[in-house]
Amino acid sequence: MNKVNSYLSLIRFYNPIGFWLLLWPGLWGLFITNSFEIDHFTIVVLGSFLTRSLGCAINDLLDHKYDREVDRTKDRPLANGELSIAEGIIFTALLGIGCLYLLSLTNAFVICFVAFIAIPMIILYPLMKRFLGIPQLFLGLTFGLSLPISFAIVNESISMDAWLLYLACVFWIVAYDSYYALCDIDDDRKLKLNSLPIFFGDDTRKVIVLLFTCFILLVICFAKVNNLQMMSIGVLFLIYQAYFQNKLSKEGKNLDAFKSNSHVGLVPGNATWIGGFVAQGKTADKAIRILEHTLELQEAGAIGVELEVVPPKVAEVITKKVDIMTLSMGSGSGCDGQYLFANDVLGYTQGKIPRHARIYRDFKKEFSKLQAERVSAFKEFHDDTVNKKFNDPKITVNIDESEFEKFLKLSEKF
Repeated sequence: MNKVNSYLSLIRFYNPIGFWLLLWPGLWGLFITNSFEIDHFTIVVLGSFLTRSLGCAINDLLDHKYDREVDRTKDRPLANGELSIAEGIIFTALLGIGCLYLLSLTNAFVICFVAFIAIPMIILYPLMKRFLGIPQLFLGLTFGLSLPISFAIVNESISMDAWLLYLACVFWIVAYDSYYALCDIDDDRKLKLNSLPIFFGDDTRKVIVLLFTCFILLVICFAKVNNLQMMSIGVLFLIYQAYFQNKLSKEGKNLDAFKSNSHVGLVPGNATWIGGFVAQGKTADKAIRILEHTLELQEAGAIGVELEVVPPKVAEVITKKVDIMTLSMGSGSGCDGQYLFANDVLGYTQGKIPRHARIYRDFKKEFSKLQAERVSAFKEFHDDTVNKKFNDPKITVNIDESEFEKFLKLSEKF
């Protein structure tokens, strides 16, 4: 059992923050596609776990001598002798085989991309602290690859949207790993290893804030290009996180600042998955996928499809290619019919108006007038109640005086 724990310690099983930080970009890459399936999701989750485990094992094999000299890492199983180098190599090979098996379940584009770009970068990263002045930059480029890879698992290509979000991801990774590097700055200096905090010295926290700012600006750019309204709200959380992490770091809690980034990954993930109307079919590959989906629905027995926020030229071609009815929502006039929400047509949509909406009447203005009248009416009702103005003969019934006197005498018995 102790040996099992040693292997689990080698892959940081009991410290899953690294897994989450690798998984989030992978999920972002899935969620910005319009056709990912459960098997894609499974490959990304398992792939993130195995890749992170493999990276930890490779790192410890290459750095076990250094790890013995650092308080934070001296108890790692290869550094303290719980596992031999041979055992580490064999276990690392098994992890690599597992990664290769998952890779074989993808497509030719992903296999080539991983083989010629991702794998060499994963192997080289542990050496960067010895040769590169800012090794966190190389980590950002490497760790962030889970995003374009997961996107390509679904699409067999990488779009400009995916590359844009990847660039944002690189800035984020360099920022949070710099907080982590601050934890080891004294040991790194002693061992003559490089890091961003050593490179920038007292300006490190300013640089981290700048990196986080670049990350946020690129996320805003991505949200704007893709009309992701939910992400606008999430940006407020990112701004708060940048402030909060900087505050923790100034208090000497750099590890807590690093770990706080596990929450940051929620924002692009949820916003791209559930937020707003995402433009579809902006590339040839995406457009043909929409056509394929439409034909599949036709074959399955559907009587019609709704094409939302698809380029009008694409929507018109799809309409001509299929026999079922097509409805356009923000996809031009080339479909068989148009579809809009009544809220948009009548003009009482609250908040930001979707790009595809067309407003024909300003009911929102009329409803505002009605609301003002409602408030006034209930205020007058309240005033009449307080001033006891409900005895008007016009709105009440009367009782004959003789009958009332008789009632009073009878009520005395009670």
